[in-house]
Amino acid sequence: MKLTILGSGTFVPISGRNNPGYLLDIEGNTILIDCGSGTLRQLSKADRSFWEINKVFLSHFHIDHTADLIPLLFTRKYSANPENRKDISELAIHAHLDFGKILESLENIYTQWIRHDERPYKFNSFELGYNKFKDFSVFVLNAKHNPESLLFRFEDKKGKRFVYTGDTGYCQELVEISNNTDLLLCECSLRDIDEIETHLTPGKISRLLEEIAVKKVILTHIYPENDDDSLLTRIGSFKEKEILVGTDFLTVEI
Repeated sequence: MKLTILGSGTFVPISGRNNPGYLLDIEGNTILIDCGSGTLRQLSKADRSFWEINKVFLSHFHIDHTADLIPLLFTRKYSANPENRKDISELAIHAHLDFGKILESLENIYTQWIRHDERPYKFNSFELGYNKFKDFSVFVLNAKHNPESLLFRFEDKKGKRFVYTGDTGYCQELVEISNNTDLLLCECSLRDIDEIETHLTPGKISRLLEEIAVKKVILTHIYPENDDDSLLTRIGSFKEKEILVGTDFLTVEI
């Protein structure tokens, strides 16, 4: 597995941190996990192509995690076919069941600009628990954020595990899904003094890390107020746990 961070920030438009978006290469698949505004341009800057993407996974419905989905479908329809390929695969869009209603509403507006018979897409809903794909699996639990918010744990054929928290507060589901993981991509939105139930802070992450076994942690979804040189210090050090502050275009082998 290989993870590429396309956006490590939030909806706040600042230099150096784009809206959330992540590229996961796993067993021959290229999955776009969330796609906030600017994700397509970040793909280009990372020297990656939207044609590589065969699946889109959405953690929840907030605009900073979904805004570039329609631009992606628009781009797939109208971009020149690379090398006149005949094998452009169907784009699978996976999210909470209720996203089907949102996509249907968007299609009522944009259908003529996003539908292409030779470049199709299809919506698929996640089930809680194990979701089996041909070459990998995704374990899904509810996050503590919005009713539709999901936590993802990917596992490849070698048994390597990668967890993406999306947006979430501290909860037992987060502890369960994060334990015994090779890489945890963990939101770190707010300072402890700005604490709310539906996001994580350095203090909450410290509590989480005391309860789980994990090899490497990368912090993401960082608001500007929380983004300074003291961030790692505020979380603390943990034996045998590597903790990094994520940055746009950081690429990690798992």
